[in-house]
Formats: sequence, C-alpha cells, structure tokens
Amino acid sequence: MKLRHIKKRDLRFAKMIEKHNFDIIGYFAPTNLEKACDQFLKNPKKAPYFKFECPFSKTEVQRWITEVQNIREQILRSKMDKALLLLYMRAIDDIFDSYHMLLAFLKKDDAEFYRYSSKIYGRPTIVDTLLEARLFSDIRQKITSKKKAFDDLPYANDKLEPLDAEKFTAFLKKAMQYYTKKFGITVNIEIGDDNIIPNVSMGGEAIYFQIPKNTLLDPFEALSLFFHEIEGHALKRANAVFSPYQILEEGTKGFLTLDEGIAMYREVSMMKKFFHVAEDFDMNISNLVLSRIAKGDDFVKIFEVLRMLQFEKEDAFYSASRFFMGIHSPGNTKGYSFTRDYVYEFGYNLVSEYLASGEDICWLYQGLIGFPEVDILRLLNIPATILPATEPQYYENLIDFLGIPRKMTYVKKHRGHHTAHVFQHKKRRHS
Repeated sequence: MKLRHIKKRDLRFAKMIEKHNFDIIGYFAPTNLEKACDQFLKNPKKAPYFKFECPFSKTEVQRWITEVQNIREQILRSKMDKALLLLYMRAIDDIFDSYHMLLAFLKKDDAEFYRYSSKIYGRPTIVDTLLEARLFSDIRQKITSKKKAFDDLPYANDKLEPLDAEKFTAFLKKAMQYYTKKFGITVNIEIGDDNIIPNVSMGGEAIYFQIPKNTLLDPFEALSLFFHEIEGHALKRANAVFSPYQILEEGTKGFLTLDEGIAMYREVSMMKKFFHVAEDFDMNISNLVLSRIAKGDDFVKIFEVLRMLQFEKEDAFYSASRFFMGIHSPGNTKGYSFTRDYVYEFGYNLVSEYLASGEDICWLYQGLIGFPEVDILRLLNIPATILPATEPQYYENLIDFLGIPRKMTYVKKHRGHHTAHVFQHKKRRHS
C-alpha cells in the first residue's frame, strides 16, 4: 500500500511560518570542544572555557520575533478551523520560545537562557539531598553490576563483528525493504568525511542518513539506532509528510518531548522484546545531573560526579558538556543549565504511561506534535497510518543479518550518553 501525497489544506499559513521554523540547537554547541577537553583533562580542577559561533545578531533575532508576532495576528484574524488554529498557535509559541532562547544566548544571559530552555524542554525535578544520595548509590551499584555482567558475557558486544559505514548502510537498506514495499518510503545514505556530525532527516518520501566514513558500530548499536531513528523519529515525520496538514511537519510547542519519548520507547521496548536487556540508567543520570546543577554544581563538580559513576575521563567531559551547551559560565553556573537531555526521560515516561492506559499508539505517531495536540488530532480525525512493523519474523531476520546470537543478553556499554544522542534531527536552517 504505497501512500499518495495529499494536497495540503493549510499551505498558505504554513508558508508564513516556514522561514522561522529552523533548528537553533547547533548554535549552542561549543566550537572548541576537543581542545577544551584536552586542556581540561590536564587540569580537571579548572572549568573549561567554551567558544561559540553564531551568524545572527541580536537585532536580527529581535526583528524575527516581531515578524512572528505579526504572523500570529494575521492567523488569528483568519477564518481557520478552531482545531487547526490551536495547532498553529502552539507552533508559533514554540518559535517564540526558541527565538527568545537564541536572543538570551547572544546576550550571554545564562539565567534567561535557562528559563527558555526549561520552557522548551522541561524543568527537571529537584531531588532532595537524601533521595539524591540513595539515587546516586543505586546508580553506582547497578553500573558496577552491569560492568561485571558485560565482562562475564560469553558473547559480549565487542566480540561481535562491528559494522563499518558500508556494512551499516547495507543493514539499513535491508531493514527498509519492508517500509519501501508497504509504504513507498526509501532510505538514502551518504557517507561523508570523518568530521561530519551524523544526522537524520526526512525529505519527501525518503529518509536521509548522513554518517561519517569512520563509523564503527557493534551490531547491538546498529539495531538500537534503527529502532530509535527509523521506527521512532523517521516514521513520525513520514506520517506528517503524508498528512493533509503542513503544520504537522513544522512542529508544535513541546513536540521534542513526544518525539524523543516515542523514539526511546520504541528502542527500549523492542530491545527488551528480543533480548535480555541490562537496565539502562542514562535517563536517571540526566535528571540527577540537572538537579545538582540547579542546586549550584559547576562543570568541575559535575565532571567529578560522572567520574564517581565510573564514566571514563573523556566520556565524563563530553557528557558534562551536553548540560552546559549555550552556557557562557560553566565554572559559575548559578544553577543554570541546558535542559534538553531531560526530554528523553520525561518523554519516555509520558509515552509509557499513555500506552499503559490502553490508548492507541497511532495518535502518537502523527507528525511533530506535543502531548497536548493528541486530542486535537482526534478532532481533525487524522491518525497515523505509517506504523512500525508487527511481524516478529521481520525483526528476527534483521537480527540474523547482524550476526547476533539468539537469546543473547544485551549489556549496553556505558558511553556517557545515549547511543542516539550523537544523531541530529534536521528540520530547517535559516536562509
């Protein structure tokens, strides 16, 4: 059943906000990360100095905020269906918050930056001292047990033949045969230079993967990425492409929480379905770290916490850096951080609770929406039609293709971040 493109009913309005709907997260990444890592590891008591580059000026961003306000007023004056209008207002709210966070970043206002980061990605729960101590002890004990389990495995992950860029490409093409035959969705994979950042995007009827030529993944990581990136993120975007509303491709307020939540849920549930999976603590660690930063911990203290949790030195540095993206004073945070990693835990829990209540997953797969928009989709009567495969034999064939022994225990090597965190999900860049 190959899907046909439907003429979008809201193109006139979608084009009004299209220019303003682009990714800003890349501008918060330090440009001197490797050099900062080398310097910090030589003197881990001194917080690193991060450099940032952003091509936009404060005046430009302020002008865009004014433009979006004018667009909001035009759309409010239109005779748009009320349910669709709610989607557009939520999308404009997301753009407003993103622009204000970008403006705070340009002003080097860490407090305002944190405020908008919390609005967009969520504000983690502040853990009290006693509970924090218990959580810390529990995580450390389980990580120790997990490392021992990994060492004792008869078929440990690193004893399986790893996949280089070409083998990973072959695996993705085989995995996509099901979705090509059923829905007409294809995958295009570009192997680029060693220094490119891996990314995934959806264009028309194709999923685009860009990976560095020095890619080297163990088979478990490759399968985990497929569940997360293809059957999580990409299928949600594919439903938006084939929906009658362009706004579902643009993204509404809070869409990232549901987007990462469904991807995490798909990955975790599928790995547990076919393997015995050692518990993954990365999401708990994110909440613990963000809570400690909120209470005043700086970069050095967070690095030390991660080292006590048995992170390798470089892993601890790069993991700590994720929580300080866009923060100009990592040595004196005053409780401010970049909270994006919280969406993985928060989103996963929301999706788990939603599905445990007996709700249909088809409402979660329809485009780039937040949880509040699920009920709006019901009003518009546009459930997702492109859903993950359900045939066990399909997945068993993929596992055999990767050479993973049946009934094998999967112990995820702790790398300091979730496997899928290394992938960027591209929307649009500002022109």
